[in-house]
Amino acid sequence: HKLQIVKHDPIGTGNACSLWEMHEFSNAVAVINVTYKLGDKKATTSEYKEKGETYNVNNPYGFTSVVSCTNNGEALAANNGAYSFEITGDANVVVEIQENLPFKTTTITDGNFAAGTEWYFLRQRWNDHYWEHDAADNIVKVKNEGYSLYEAKQLWCFTGNAIDGFKVYNKAAGATFSLNNASPA
Repeated sequence: HKLQIVKHDPIGTGNACSLWEMHEFSNAVAVINVTYKLGDKKATTSEYKEKGETYNVNNPYGFTSVVSCTNNGEALAANNGAYSFEITGDANVVVEIQENLPFKTTTITDGNFAAGTEWYFLRQRWNDHYWEHDAADNIVKVKNEGYSLYEAKQLWCFTGNAIDGFKVYNKAAGATFSLNNASPA
């Protein structure tokens, strides 16, 4: 059963209409809590699902793969690389993921890149444009000529992880200026 409540604007004030749906509560509903773990990082989400349905465990993070999955502490078996279970009641699902990144991340300590930081030349796939830090204006430019794989202004590294996100740094600009900054810190 559902009850629809419609609010409308009979006098034309320009207020948006809205539609609310109220669903009768049923004991046939289960709460599915899903926690994604990447090392010591965690992210949790909750959903309401009907009992008797099949719950498919999703992997919402790019560049990750599921290592293991449990439901209420019991291991779930993968079926062709996917995890699912029949919903019989409330569930606490823990999904262990690992990163499968096309690059290696680094860390920054005391304003310095870690020893052994790997640097990347970033080129747009569909053309010959590439990213370069312009020190005079302290901005990133997209260029299509004059590249060198050895100039610091054209080399980039990454920090972060698949749950918290990534920051991109230019070697010439240093560890205080990432692509998401409006100006150096």
